[in-house]
Amino acid sequence: MKLPSLRERPEDLLPLARRFIAFFAKAAQRPAPELSPATEAMLRAYPWPGNVRELRNALERALIVGASGVVEPQAFPERIASAVGPGVTLGGPHTLEAVEREHILRVMASVPTLDEAARLLGIDASTLWRKRKKYESET
Repeated sequence: MKLPSLRERPEDLLPLARRFIAFFAKAAQRPAPELSPATEAMLRAYPWPGNVRELRNALERALIVGASGVVEPQAFPERIASAVGPGVTLGGPHTLEAVEREHILRVMASVPTLDEAARLLGIDASTLWRKRKKYESET
């Protein structure tokens, strides 16, 4: 039986990552953290040459290294964390919506709470919540 590599089935990546996080958190007898938007983008950008085993090991390490309720890219080895390119750049050939999305996701990844992100962005928390939900449905 031939099972396609992880890079050939990107739709399986985030569900697998969440499953591994829940498994390792349960084994450590602590609540399962969430993956930050920046971490999700990083996981999708990395090619996973080691396939599912590499994903599993990276997430186990991230759970051990990361102490908060949100797994951030800094908890991963540099070879994985550096997989995300510069993304959308100001003045580049991007739509205003793409620039806004990238900025919001970066701010959300840099602060611990949605309320703090909304304050930094100068928008209401309910507006940020709706935008976040929209971005999650697009992935």
